[in-house]
Amino acid sequence: MRASRDALGTLLLVLVASCSGGDAPARVWREKAVPALTIAVADSVARRIHEDSARWVPASPVRYPALVQPDPDHSVPVAIPGSEETRLTFVRPGGPVRRGDTLALVQATSSTSPASPLLASSTEVWWPRHRAGEALWPGDTVGTIQHPGRFVAVGQVEIREAATLETGDSAVITFPGTTRAPVAGRVASIAPARYRVEVAVHFHQSDSAPDPGAFTDVSVFPSGERGQALVVPATSIVPLPQGPALFLHRSRGVYEVRFIASDEHDHGSRVVHQGLSEPVAIAVGDLSTLIAVAEDSFRVRGRQRQ
Repeated sequence: MRASRDALGTLLLVLVASCSGGDAPARVWREKAVPALTIAVADSVARRIHEDSARWVPASPVRYPALVQPDPDHSVPVAIPGSEETRLTFVRPGGPVRRGDTLALVQATSSTSPASPLLASSTEVWWPRHRAGEALWPGDTVGTIQHPGRFVAVGQVEIREAATLETGDSAVITFPGTTRAPVAGRVASIAPARYRVEVAVHFHQSDSAPDPGAFTDVSVFPSGERGQALVVPATSIVPLPQGPALFLHRSRGVYEVRFIASDEHDHGSRVVHQGLSEPVAIAVGDLSTLIAVAEDSFRVRGRQRQ
């Protein structure tokens, strides 16, 4: 590192500026916003630094595992009647039912009278939520009667991924380990969950309906501007002590340090999620001198604030 500093004999100046307007720098791991830093180097140094650009590319679909559930917009709950605790003595397995079929048998826990049946009110699909032997109270839902072919695939995604989604976005649902063909769907709801976000995708499959609780893989495709991602070459990101950063090329020999948050996009590039919002010229190539100047400048700034 000392040798790198000695190579700065042609260093022209170092300009330290506070952030104002434009893109706010990404929060680094200490959860502190780092002020912008602009550095200028001599032509002999700048000639060893090449220029590339951040660019927009189609965003990758948001993929997540999900469970098949009845579509709540096309389902009717079957609840425990009466006014006292009951026990399920029989629960019909999930599947198609006809009007009048017995869905479950319930018996009051304080009574020795025969169990009473809960009957299907129409020819639909039965989705049980409980098993025989469980105790339930009046109003508890034993299961749902669902319009045939209407389902939702429900799973959870990272908060950052959910920020790119909206209800109505198109999706594809696949059924791993089966011969079922993929089906198209649309995002029906997006709701907060513990540390993540729950996404429900509505789909219709009247033939060969999936079983309740079946596992699926869902791919959601963000639309409009959300369907684009800003990517940079992986080699343009440098590991400064304050966090990963880019050197934005502002003019000949002048560069701005910009801290970012990113994830891998494909081999050789990374998607920028924070710290950059539009395509700009960035430095690539031999960045060792810029790294040394930036580290020295932040070190000096730290001593000045003590």
